[in-house]
Amino acid sequence: MSQRLRVARTLLGVTCVAFALAGLGAATPGGTPPTNVLLLLADDVGVDSLTLYGLGTLAANTPNLDALAAGGMRFDNAFSNPTCSPTRATLLTGRYSFRTGIGAIVDTSGGGLPLSEVTLPEMLDLGATTPWSHAMFGKWHLGHLNIGGPLAPNLAGFSHFAGSLQNLDPPAQSYTSWNKIVDGVTTHVDAYATTEVVDDALAWIATAPEPWFTYVSFHSAHTPYHAPPANLHTVDLSGAGEPNMDPVPYYRAMIEAMDTEIGRLLAGLGTTLDNTLVVFFGDNGTATEVTLPPFSPAQAKGKLFHQGTRVPLIVSGPQVAVAGSTSQALVNTTDFFATLAEVAGVDLTNVEPAGQVLDSISFLPSLADPAAAGARDLVFAERFWPNQPHTSVPVQPLGYTCQPTLDPGGEISMSLSLCGGALVDGNTADLTLTGAPALAPVWLAIGSKYDPLPLPALGGVQGPNPIAYMISALTDPSGSLVVPGLKGNIGPFVFYFQAVAQNPLNLYQLLWSNVVETHYLGVDSKAVFDGRYKLIASVLGGPDLFFDLWNDPFEQVNLLDAPLASADAVSFDNLTLRLTTLIAP
Repeated sequence: MSQRLRVARTLLGVTCVAFALAGLGAATPGGTPPTNVLLLLADDVGVDSLTLYGLGTLAANTPNLDALAAGGMRFDNAFSNPTCSPTRATLLTGRYSFRTGIGAIVDTSGGGLPLSEVTLPEMLDLGATTPWSHAMFGKWHLGHLNIGGPLAPNLAGFSHFAGSLQNLDPPAQSYTSWNKIVDGVTTHVDAYATTEVVDDALAWIATAPEPWFTYVSFHSAHTPYHAPPANLHTVDLSGAGEPNMDPVPYYRAMIEAMDTEIGRLLAGLGTTLDNTLVVFFGDNGTATEVTLPPFSPAQAKGKLFHQGTRVPLIVSGPQVAVAGSTSQALVNTTDFFATLAEVAGVDLTNVEPAGQVLDSISFLPSLADPAAAGARDLVFAERFWPNQPHTSVPVQPLGYTCQPTLDPGGEISMSLSLCGGALVDGNTADLTLTGAPALAPVWLAIGSKYDPLPLPALGGVQGPNPIAYMISALTDPSGSLVVPGLKGNIGPFVFYFQAVAQNPLNLYQLLWSNVVETHYLGVDSKAVFDGRYKLIASVLGGPDLFFDLWNDPFEQVNLLDAPLASADAVSFDNLTLRLTTLIAP
């Protein structure tokens, strides 16, 4: 959508606020106060991090979140994407990442959320019959210098924003020294970030006409790990090591500090809390370095296992029929979009542009009936790089394959090959050199560019040019060298490999191999879960994983490693079909 339309919407929003201040839209026709909506988002806080889920040994002290759940509803099957930016995009748009193009972390250099996406505040402006006030506070993490810069949250529809665009990464920033942006204007502040965000939210809510939508996006408990102000937590850090070496106690303290501030925020609403729907979400699973048994760090944040994508979801407010209830309904982070729309009375068919697919399903009916199965029968998560919208069809895992070879010219007396699985995340291949002298020193030259450089004094032609890395080794008695298990990595990119060996007949010259053009295919993996079975599929041809969560809750047994039982095979075929249909062009 055009920037002109966005400016028009902003002006319309200002006009609506003026009318609201004059008394219009302050209550529903029957005199009942309108429902406000407060969305709280925690960073790197999985279900194992909160006491109220009763999982594992990591949980922090969170009395306010416990009280929120006691007065509301806890969802046990809520799922996100495995990393920060992709989840935030799904919350704001109600659309899966392959549609918005946000499949990995957004940095300041590229890959931001397109302004063509209809976001939560824009949905309210376009579709609600009663004017809504809206603002966001805290971490944005969806824009870059080419999409709005410091104004990115405002251009995405929020009438007011106070917070930061990225993580508070050292050495430039920390939780107590960071660059704060308020509606495009940047200043440096030394206030504790978790406290500052709540201060800003309370100040805005105090004067915002109702109904309002407030999005509070905490940095906590994302790195850098640190000791929060002592008045915000009860963790004894006197015997703890440095945060980078002993992060768990600091992580617990950061979560408790966030919980303390959430309690202050809710208390600060006063009687307004009675007509406010409060939604607390996590943006992805717990980070690797603070994951504790029985959970595995290898399956935590950044991975599509349950440990990386199952997140806390607590909802409290007038729509919750049974206080202290628990729902087993499947929920995806996209679903907040339709839920807010239903609260606001927005017909989404009149909001989304023609042809634009919405993946959101309101979980509001579950609040009225804790035993309801919910309308969603499949949750979906994904991770891919680079950030860009795409459609695709999963390919079967690729078998044994060899990377292409190049002849740089000159005399080639040794053969170099790289064969095995396609070089995607989870696959490996073996680098093999043959035809070299026995027990001879060998150097493996690696570079990102191929520009053959004749070196007649050394007896050959150098293919990788310039050389970025040089690795030394020794051939075996047969004149061979094998480097096994070269792992796929996050691409896409290409490296060029060439081997040179000492010439035993002429110590002033070298023996040269061909060049191997090595393609790293990057990451594009999808996961679907139907409440029992989970399929994690590599779109690029890497290994697929299939689990029965009823019998294997920690996803230890890949059912594809053996012939599938008939019931498992039916579920595998069904999930494969549904995934293929979902992401197909």
